[in-house]
Amino acid sequence: MAPPTFADLGKSARDLFNKGYNHGFLKVDSTTKAGDAKEVEFKTSASHNLGSGKLGGNLDVKYKIPSYGMFFCRFEYNLSTKIFG
Repeated sequence: MAPPTFADLGKSARDLFNKGYNHGFLKVDSTTKAGDAKEVEFKTSASHNLGSGKLGGNLDVKYKIPSYGMFFCRFEYNLSTKIFG
């Protein structure tokens, strides 16, 4: 295994400040791939502002055809709502 490059050092700490993870704001990002050739990709993200009660989320699904090098199908869903408590 090769040693990490200098650009990788501290990446987790930089991401904490550069990707919108702020006090009073909850955020989750996730990516996963499925299938024999990893041809289906799911990207999900969700955020919740504790001060205003706003909740948002995204779901992005891509299906790739590796033999043609293109996307076959793409589905996007966005959700935005406010939680009252």
